[in-house]
Parts: sequence; structure tokens; C-alpha cells
Amino acid sequence: MTPSQLLDNLLSLILALLRYNVVLTALAIVLAFPIASLLALGRLSRYRLICYPIAAYINLLRSSPLLMVMFWTYYTFPMLVGGANLNVFYAALLALTAFEAAYFAEFIRTGIQSIHRDQRLAALARRQGVQFRFNVSVNRIELDAGRVSRVVIDDEVGIEESVRADAFVVALGSYSRLALRSIGISLPIYPVKGYSITIALKPGDEAPTVSLTDHERKIVISRLGDRLRVAGTAELAGYDTEINEMRCEVLVKRCFELFPKAGKLEAAQYWTGLRPATPSNLPIIGRTRFPNLYLNTGHGTLGWTMACGAGRALADILCGKTPEPDFRFLGVERS
Repeated sequence: MTPSQLLDNLLSLILALLRYNVVLTALAIVLAFPIASLLALGRLSRYRLICYPIAAYINLLRSSPLLMVMFWTYYTFPMLVGGANLNVFYAALLALTAFEAAYFAEFIRTGIQSIHRDQRLAALARRQGVQFRFNVSVNRIELDAGRVSRVVIDDEVGIEESVRADAFVVALGSYSRLALRSIGISLPIYPVKGYSITIALKPGDEAPTVSLTDHERKIVISRLGDRLRVAGTAELAGYDTEINEMRCEVLVKRCFELFPKAGKLEAAQYWTGLRPATPSNLPIIGRTRFPNLYLNTGHGTLGWTMACGAGRALADILCGKTPEPDFRFLGVERS
């Protein structure tokens, strides 16, 4: 065989192998994605019987060389299924699909977890026609002929803008009182400063899966997917929102006294916010004396707990309906 013939044969072999690998890789990717999607969803499951085996599978495949996975598939898999011979191409396809599925599953899982639930809610709201305005300041509410005529704001770049609408809803939490006092509405709301810590959880961490209340310390512990939230304390400091780290450290200490294996202590994230408290601890929902101005505020420590019910009730009031809950809504007369 001449050198030129040897070179031609070598090139032909390389091209054949290239076609073989392109087809193999393409098929493996197509098959791996649906499997990876199922693995990612299972990896996010709160049930250990589902989550743990999938996590073990993913970690095993991701920590193993592809050549070893192919070796297992070609020599070991046939013995597990009764000794049947496995075609070389199908063995490679099976190994590559299983290998890529493990990697793709982590890509999909981290992609899902990177989207906060608030963003998902915002996306659903946008699809219903909601427009969000961020970094906007409310300057004042103006009245005309016994109604709210407009709300004057500073827009995203600081330029004054008028917002006009058929109806206006004030849902500004602790700041509702400040926004409304200029038009003669006095709300019995006071900002009560509360603190929380958030701890990231990983498979194997031992943390509660249901909401718990520590009545002795006035602390609430809630599971939020792969995070643990511990909230508590009440500080009367006006509208001050500076974090007092000593109060957060008390929450951290109590959490790990109860659940010593609930994540890493040093990774706890601190937060503080103002709870719109009322003397009765009941929210203020309904229509004001101005027929096109409505309130949804004063929920205290139960903002998320009451959010859906309060929103539904206010939507009924806006539509002229009587809300179903037996509650003293503003501007609603029950028969």
C-alpha cells in the first residue's frame, strides 16, 4: 500500500468516525433532554424517596469518566438484563444519554431555582395585563370633586408624571399612613420592625418541612422550598430600617438550638422590614370616603398569609360585589 493510499484510507476512516459521532451525539442529546427534565423535577422534590436516589444517580454519573460509563454499559448492563448481547452503537448511545442526562439535569434544576417565585408571579400577572413600575416614588395624591383625580409620581428617571385611573388602591404597608394623611385620611397603622434570617438548605440537611411557632421566644420557622426562614422580634423604631445584627444573631442561635443540622450557621442571610400593625391586629380593606380610592393594608405579620384572600375580597369590592368572608370591610354594607 502506497503512502497516498494509506492517507486516503485514514481520511475515509476519520470521516466515517466523524459521521458516526455526530449522529451518536445528536441522538443522545435528543434523548437526554426529556430524561434530564424529569430528573431535575425529581431532584427538586421535597420527598426524600424521590430526591435522594436521583441526587445519588446524578452525583455518580457526574463524578465518573465517560469512558468508564461506556465500559459499564457495554459489559455490565447486558448481565443485568439476562445476558443479552448489546450492539456497540446502542451501548454507546445508552451510556452517552445517561451521562448527558445527569449533566443536563443540573443545568435545568439550577435554571429553575434561579427564577424566584416572585418573578413567576410577576410573569403570570403581566400575561393578565398588569404593568409594573419600579423605582418610582409617589409624591402626592390629588383630589377633585370628591374623588381622586390623579397620583403624582417621580418616574424611573426622576421626572414628574401624573397617573390617572378609574380606581386607585393604596397597598403601601406601613407607608400607607404617610401617603394618605395629606388628603385627610388617618389610618391606625404603626410600623413595627421585625427581623428574619434565611438559611440555604442542601440535601441531607435536617430542617422542618412545616411551619412551626416557638411561643416561648415568639419566633416562627417556615420552610420555603430549599430555604429555611426564621422570623421574629418586634421593635418600635419608627421608620428606621437599619439591621440590628444582635437581634438576627438571636434568631440564628435559637434556630440551631432546635435544628443543629439545618444548613450552615455562617451562611444565614439577615433581613429586616416594617410590619404595618394595627391596634386590633386586623387589616384595613375596602373603600374609603372617596368613591374611587380603596385600601388594602395593615396586615401586620400576616401579609403573605392574607394576601390572596385580601386581594380576592378587594377585587369583589371593586366590582361592586359583596366579599364572601364575614369581615368588616370598609364601605361594604351587608344585608
